[in-house]
Amino acid sequence: MPNRKIMVPGFPLPDDSQMRLKDAIYADFTTLIVGAAMTMIVAIFCWMLTGQSTPLYVAIAAPALTLFRVSLVRRSVDGLSRWREIGFGVCSFAYLLTIAVLTVWGLFETDSLLIVAVVVTLHMLNVMSIALRFFAVRRVVLTQLLAICVPIVVAFSLRGGPFYIAAIIEVMVAHFVYNSAERLRAILRSEIIHRRGSETVATRFRFAIDNMSHVMCMIDSDMRISVANAQLTECFGLPKGRSLQGVRFGALVRLARRHKALDAVEAAGVTASFETTRVGDGVVRRELVGADGRVRDVTVKRNDEGGWVLVAQDVTEQRRAREALDVAARIDAMTGLPNRSSFEARLADTLCAVRGLSVRTEVLFLDLDRFKQVNDTMGHKVGDRVLMESANRLRHVVGDEAFAARWGGDEFVILRQGRDEKAMIGFAERLIAELSRPMWVEGAEIVVGASVGVAVCGDGLTSMETLLQHADMALYTAKREKRGACRLYETTMNDRLRERRLLELDLQSALAARTFELRYQPIVDLETGDLVSFEALAQWRHPVRGVVSPVLFVPVLEELNLMHSFGAWALMRACEDAMRWSQPVRVGVNVSARQFDTLLDAVRRALGASGLPPNRLELEITETAALEGGDEARRILEEVRAMGVRIALDDFGTGYSSLSHLMSLPLDKVKIDKSFTQQLGQSRKADVLVSNIARLSSQLGMRVTFEGVETEEQLERARAVGVPAEGQGWLFGRATPMAELDRFFAPPGDEQAVA
Repeated sequence: MPNRKIMVPGFPLPDDSQMRLKDAIYADFTTLIVGAAMTMIVAIFCWMLTGQSTPLYVAIAAPALTLFRVSLVRRSVDGLSRWREIGFGVCSFAYLLTIAVLTVWGLFETDSLLIVAVVVTLHMLNVMSIALRFFAVRRVVLTQLLAICVPIVVAFSLRGGPFYIAAIIEVMVAHFVYNSAERLRAILRSEIIHRRGSETVATRFRFAIDNMSHVMCMIDSDMRISVANAQLTECFGLPKGRSLQGVRFGALVRLARRHKALDAVEAAGVTASFETTRVGDGVVRRELVGADGRVRDVTVKRNDEGGWVLVAQDVTEQRRAREALDVAARIDAMTGLPNRSSFEARLADTLCAVRGLSVRTEVLFLDLDRFKQVNDTMGHKVGDRVLMESANRLRHVVGDEAFAARWGGDEFVILRQGRDEKAMIGFAERLIAELSRPMWVEGAEIVVGASVGVAVCGDGLTSMETLLQHADMALYTAKREKRGACRLYETTMNDRLRERRLLELDLQSALAARTFELRYQPIVDLETGDLVSFEALAQWRHPVRGVVSPVLFVPVLEELNLMHSFGAWALMRACEDAMRWSQPVRVGVNVSARQFDTLLDAVRRALGASGLPPNRLELEITETAALEGGDEARRILEEVRAMGVRIALDDFGTGYSSLSHLMSLPLDKVKIDKSFTQQLGQSRKADVLVSNIARLSSQLGMRVTFEGVETEEQLERARAVGVPAEGQGWLFGRATPMAELDRFFAPPGDEQAVA
């Protein structure tokens, strides 16, 4: 049968406490036998002295009842049934009742003081045993006291007289025993509650430390482990489930070294942490790297009792995340090269290390030459692939010889400690050659090339900012003068840069004040000599510089992103001027690649404001501009041509993929560059090439214009091609200001014409 809980007043006893009480009441029957033997001896003693039968009956009954009680509980307590418990209680009641009978007999049936002393002593021992054996169960104490004390109290009361006092004393003794049992029961209750609370706290503490993610270990002043969780064994590479309580911490470290969980340095560091806590605030923190690669943040703190608490937290993921952030802060994500901040830090350290020494420090700025065209025409995805391939090639050339980084966009920067200028130029040329090799990206052959600018510091005294600025100036000069080349910084570059800045400021002022002017160069029909159009050529008359060619200021306007404004002004002025001409000749206006996004609106405004018929306006676009504009440029040109405006391809033959432009662009005219025209009659290759281009263009329905016609021989050679063509050059007239054209187009007899 399942165990029944013994109910202590006010609270139920836990199962383990029940078991101990049952052991005290039922399981230990040795005291029962001893008590029965003592009762039997006293009873036989009384019988022998008096010869009366009452002691003899008690001598027989006491051991008999005891043997019966023992037979009830001789099996395990877990098998004790309810009826056996009741039988045990009844026998105990009867046993104490026999002792009460013996006591009453001894007090009232004999005159022997010895017998009285013996039976009273036996009586008192059994009364006291009630409190000691059965105190935990109030009803048992009460019934047992009733069994042993009531008969005596009744006997004293019946005798009357002074025996009333004895009865009262007996009641007081019973009350004392009862209260003693109550106090013992209260003490037991408090002790059980305290123990259960302590055990609960201990269990929860053990559960908490065993299930916490951190390593936790408490070490006493003798350096022995008093408390440790399972994570400690894992941290020190020991088998799981191994108990470490009582183990010296030094022995634990030696075991960890034996299992190769710690190396000698880490082991010595952990051990030294305990001594270090004896000074300062008593807390030491350090990182512990285990053989498994896990990183733990270890804190050792000294407590008030002279011991220590060691807590270790696994910070591997945090450290990896921090390292990843550090890498992200130092490495360019796309190319895998160090980034700008890494390079600046490296350069600063290098200059500091070589300060005052004769060590040549070189900074090379490298820029991809045609990367923007690739990005604009083929998309950013291809552009990114070009950057990655360029970085790989750069890394291959640089190797361990230098430190390369991505500066930003399509610019790279290299830090190198060289021997002399010759070696530096050779290194730069290898870089340019490697980056100029064709690369295949998504099935397309791409050639970009590179330009390099170099600044040199010979003693580390030049500041990092100045060195970078000098390298940037050298690169800027290389790209302006000749792409695909290397330029070393020169002090004169500062003057040129300053001049450039002044030019930019003057250009901005000139654009705001509209101080530019247009000149018009005639274009004639080669067969008839008739005037067919004028090309508008911009000119800037500077108060100090004099006349500035568009070859100089247009690239600056493009870099300053001012071509939208300048191009819109040129379109408007050319259309307004053409409306003043008495002959319906066309006007040609050059268009930059930087104007495409606003070209449609600019053309509409110019035609609308001037009233010029669209077929009299001709937009001239170079091959380079067409290539930079890509598909979007073609779409815009098609819309412009749909308005009735003519499109001419300018400087044909000097750009890239020229024949493909004849097929893809919406063209009305092809203008053959003067570099070909001026070789007519001097080079057979030029004659064949120009002749074929002219015939091909004519067959495709496009008018041909020969640029740069300066001699009669060139004119005759152009006519000899045999296709309808136009000519432009000094032979027909130079660029003319509008004031002269007004006189040219004035009606006959006009005063201006006469003048």
